[in-house]
Amino acid sequence: METTVGRNRLVLILVGIAAALLVIVLIVRAFSAPGADFPMMNPVTGEESVVAQTQRERFVVATGAVQAAKQEVDRVARDIDALEHGVSYWKQEVVPLITDATGRRIAANREYTLAFARLWEKKRATPTDVQTYRDRLNTIVSHLDQALSNPLGRAEPTDPLRDLLTAIRREVGFDVKAYANVRKTIDAIVDDVKNGTPADCTLGEAVKRADESSLAERVRLLVAEREQSERQTTQELLEIHRRKDAEIREAKKDQTEATLEAERKQIEAQTTIQVATAERERLHALARDEAIQAKFAPFLARGTFHTERNEPGPMSAGIIAGTGVQKDFDRFVDFATTVQNDRPKWSEPSGPDDPRWQRYRDDWELFKELMPIWMELRMLNP
Repeated sequence: METTVGRNRLVLILVGIAAALLVIVLIVRAFSAPGADFPMMNPVTGEESVVAQTQRERFVVATGAVQAAKQEVDRVARDIDALEHGVSYWKQEVVPLITDATGRRIAANREYTLAFARLWEKKRATPTDVQTYRDRLNTIVSHLDQALSNPLGRAEPTDPLRDLLTAIRREVGFDVKAYANVRKTIDAIVDDVKNGTPADCTLGEAVKRADESSLAERVRLLVAEREQSERQTTQELLEIHRRKDAEIREAKKDQTEATLEAERKQIEAQTTIQVATAERERLHALARDEAIQAKFAPFLARGTFHTERNEPGPMSAGIIAGTGVQKDFDRFVDFATTVQNDRPKWSEPSGPDDPRWQRYRDDWELFKELMPIWMELRMLNP
């Protein structure tokens, strides 16, 4: 009898252990079943919990947002590839025109020469810019891949990440469009001159001559116009000063000479301030004028010659001042004409009687006046 009771107890214990193991197996399967990123079902009731349902909905939304961002990344990557083709076109098709036979045929047409010069002077994306775009895009790809590889913590792309992707798309799109316009213009010019007669100089030489001629004339006219305006303003202010002085003398004859003298000095001070303000406005207008800026491209254009840490940009004002350019005319001309300068350069005078010396000396005087304003406008690097 006791043996039978003992056996029954043993059976009950084994049944209990089996039931407990079954519950554990069901729980483990609920949490780690293939295709489940989080517990979807209550292992006891078999129903989806509210928390699990909310998690699933967020998971679906986040996955869709990440995949949409990945598709946008793919589109931007294709735009970067197109930009790289544009940069390659410039190097292989446009740059050789400076010295080859096709370029000489373009040089025979002044209108085409000026059109080419405008394209040549414009800022455009470089191979370094293309690589920078790729690096920035790869940063975004890394964040998106990380989000996809972490299903339990998956979240939608952050606003800063979206903003970065939008900025890259806009910048790359602008550069791609710029190169498309370059290609359209160059291809049309080359096609039109293919049967033309070549000039006796290279396109590079023709561009330099055209630039110097047109820019020098425009700068001369602008400076003359500003100086005339300044003289007129000064004359008008002096006339106002004379009238007010006469009015003061007429209305206040009984005042002491000391009082009149104080008032005269006050008027003179106001006139001086007004003249100085007019002069500053004149110089600011010159500094902002595109023709003036193009004239001084050897200093203002993007390049690495005489910049801090050789980073692309305008020339360093500190280097300009430190090397005595503002006091040394010859050094100024050397900076503007040296082959080491990777910006658009001036042509070097051929001898002491070359008329370009006088034009460059006038430019030097103007440069000294405008340099502080260009520093203020951050058009020269520190």
